[in-house]
Amino acid sequence: MGSKTYEQALNFGSWLYEEFKTYVMTKRQLDPVDKAKVEFYSGDLDSFVPGIRRESQKNIWLVGGASLAQSFLKHSSIDEMVLSIIPVILGDGIPLFGRIQKELRLELLKSGSYNNGVVQLQYRLE
Repeated sequence: MGSKTYEQALNFGSWLYEEFKTYVMTKRQLDPVDKAKVEFYSGDLDSFVPGIRRESQKNIWLVGGASLAQSFLKHSSIDEMVLSIIPVILGDGIPLFGRIQKELRLELLKSGSYNNGVVQLQYRLE
């Protein structure tokens, strides 16, 4: 999880990810959630991702924004992604994919839309 997403999630009242061990990628000092399995990490992704994969034996789910996605894409550590398009034009912000220095091809796996206007697209990176 990205640090900004973590800070937003703290405002939701109860911790939404209680059943999961959560790693927050940050270089800042943040307050942990009481009674939650949250660990803060600021090191290198090349050593982090293989260790988490061995430990969990499950998929790693990223929750966050552009900075988090860009970091994992640059390290070829994403095999599928779900993009949620929210019908609000912000006018400013961080480009989702930024400059990742390589072309990535995506295969559409699933798409769906919701009554609130949100559209979700699930892709596999080829």
